[in-house]
Amino acid sequence: MKASYRAWAVSALLAAFAGLAGCDYADAPQAAPLAMIAAQPDNYQNKRVTTAGTVRHFQDPLHYWIEDDDLNRVALEPMENV
Repeated sequence: MKASYRAWAVSALLAAFAGLAGCDYADAPQAAPLAMIAAQPDNYQNKRVTTAGTVRHFQDPLHYWIEDDDLNRVALEPMENV
């Protein structure tokens, strides 16, 4: 029974790796610390990124930003995607 389980597990892993091999990561978000985005915003304009921070908003006019503990703040745009 152990041998058949191992064979099944190996087959599942190989199938998963084969599926990942065909993925196109060209449109994958680029990881960037919030401090880098705040310091060089033009480098990230119209790019998909992943970062970490706290999302805050202001009502009038309605807008959102993300900030980190060092108060690096970046506006989140366009509003439809917030």
